[in-house]
Amino acid sequence: MDDDGWKSVKPFLQQHKINYPIVIGNSEMGDRFGFNSMPATLLIDRNGKIADLHVGMVDKDAFESEIQILLKESASNKAVK
Repeated sequence: MDDDGWKSVKPFLQQHKINYPIVIGNSEMGDRFGFNSMPATLLIDRNGKIADLHVGMVDKDAFESEIQILLKESASNKAVK
């Protein structure tokens, strides 16, 4: 949703060594997923569904905790099948 798009985002990603997928959004994306400001972080599960949405800054510990929960759910779902 940044006006400069990748021009502004790439240097930030390189500086902070981000190692996960990043998407440049637009207002249509915000409308579709229910946010209108940035940063917005969407946690996507292994099935490609949105598991959680955070608008604004995310506390690292809470974010990691949510990821661990998703990983455990995914592992238990595999065991059941």
